[in-house]
Parts: sequence; C-alpha cells; structure tokens
Amino acid sequence: MASWLDIPHDSDFSLANIPFGVASFPSHPTQPKCVTAVGHYVIDLQLLEDAGAFLDIHELDANVFSQSTLNLFLEQSPSVWPQVRQRLIDLFQLDGDVLIQSNPELQQASIHD
Repeated sequence: MASWLDIPHDSDFSLANIPFGVASFPSHPTQPKCVTAVGHYVIDLQLLEDAGAFLDIHELDANVFSQSTLNLFLEQSPSVWPQVRQRLIDLFQLDGDVLIQSNPELQQASIHD
C-alpha cells in the first residue's frame, strides 16, 4: 500500500498497522491528545475528526477523539474500530481520499514528526 506520506519500508507503523494511542505535543505538553502513528509521524485524531474525516462512520459518537484518553473510543462498538482504521488508511493511501493530502494547513496542524 503506497502512501503520500514518507513511510520507511521497515516501519512498524505502515498503513497495514494503524495503532491508537495518546500523546502530548510540545505546543501543549499538559494536554494529552488521541493520536495514531503512520511511519515516523504522529497524527492528531481530534483535528481529523474536526475536519470531518470520520463523518461517514455513523456508529462513531461525535467528539470521541477530543478526549485526553481513548476510553470513549474504546467504548464504541468493536465494529467501529476497523472502520476508523480503514478510514485512516484511505486518508493516507496514495490514491485515497484527498481530505488531508490536498489541505496543507490540516497537514501542518495534525501531522507531527
């Protein structure tokens, strides 16, 4: 699966392995955020949610990723989790959805090295 992001060939976080976690960023070190990792990048899920990236996942409750933990996400139906993973794959796949790829402002805000 090719990505428009630079993902090292031997990365543990290729598009085939989309993890979920919580991280703090230097700009807001006391505000943990729900994230995923793609290659050597950390992706802010709240900003993707705010941009409408997950609107087509009707079972996903609103503002799930605006929390400082993954608890609300994990409380969603287990059928939602692979849908979110697939949506992330679609967003970062080379020939996928261009929501982020065509939006430099969203890239700068949501993708952290």
